[in-house]
Amino acid sequence: MAKKRTKKRPSKEYVLEKLFDEMLAGAHTEDVYRKYSKIWEYPKSTFRNHWTEVKKMHNRRREIINSAKAKKQAELEINRDILSRLDILEELSRIARGEHRTQGKSKPLIPTDTERIKAMEVIAKMQGYNLEQDNTTQNFVFQLNMPESKKYLPEQKTIDITPKDDAAG
Repeated sequence: MAKKRTKKRPSKEYVLEKLFDEMLAGAHTEDVYRKYSKIWEYPKSTFRNHWTEVKKMHNRRREIINSAKAKKQAELEINRDILSRLDILEELSRIARGEHRTQGKSKPLIPTDTERIKAMEVIAKMQGYNLEQDNTTQNFVFQLNMPESKKYLPEQKTIDITPKDDAAG
């Protein structure tokens, strides 16, 4: 004789909603199955199908949330008022060239020589122009700056390498 169902099973939508809530709460699969199989006389195969469907729903929800976060982050990045390296170099180059700029209706601002020199120093530092030069250039400069007496090597001594006669010696 077949088992008689005492309770009517809830609708699939209701079951998926409950399982989804359990998943959000962090419940383990087996714990959820034990809990609801007793209440609804739930076969394991049906539970697995529903649980898989709930996992897909949960993954879709996470993707939507993550894409919304990424979109919001991208908007924040776009709205940030931070100069890039190229923007900084461009502005410094204008200052170094002595180009004037205006702010509103005020008189044009012309960089002073000190500001131009400082801008050139910063550009050189950012571009790596101040890095150590190669040794050949340094040696050449060193030799040119040496006193005249030290530019040339002293005369070398000559060594006689002819074999000596052992009998004579």
